[in-house]
Amino acid sequence: KRQNGNFTTFNNFENVYFPIYIHVLFLKYVLYGMNAEIAKLRISDKRNKILRDEFMTIKNNYFLSHISYNFMPNEVYQHLIESLDIMLEIERMEERIEKINDYIEEQSSQAMNRFLGFMALVTPLSALWDVFEWSDKLFGLSSHYALFSSMIFSVLFIVPLSIIGILVLKSKSYKAH
Repeated sequence: KRQNGNFTTFNNFENVYFPIYIHVLFLKYVLYGMNAEIAKLRISDKRNKILRDEFMTIKNNYFLSHISYNFMPNEVYQHLIESLDIMLEIERMEERIEKINDYIEEQSSQAMNRFLGFMALVTPLSALWDVFEWSDKLFGLSSHYALFSSMIFSVLFIVPLSIIGILVLKSKSYKAH
């Protein structure tokens, strides 16, 4: 050991181990704060997406597997992680994030089902319109006849088909829960 301050024990602690301790305390503080904040929110709250993204950024940027090429700083880091229950905080947060992701996926699926249901209603009407326009041009049928025929066709075919489709979608949604 030299006495000029370059290799003293205190200098080693001050420049190597204390920053590790501060880093782990930072992780604990941020993760605990995020867990507390996300626990207060309803699962449908829009802030959950922001917290999910922030958590992933914190985990990717600050939760390190190794912090040094030396043996001892990595050991100190691992023991500090263990003693401050950082892994428990991460596991809790990941469980909450998984629930949020499931909710977001379910909401997206429901929105897509509504859109597809709407398209299922619009598509036959569009095709029906084209058929009647074609028949009017080809056979010279009047627009009143086409209108009357389309109303009968929609009442007898499209409306029951749409109702059956909606019931099937609802039963699939009910079985998923």
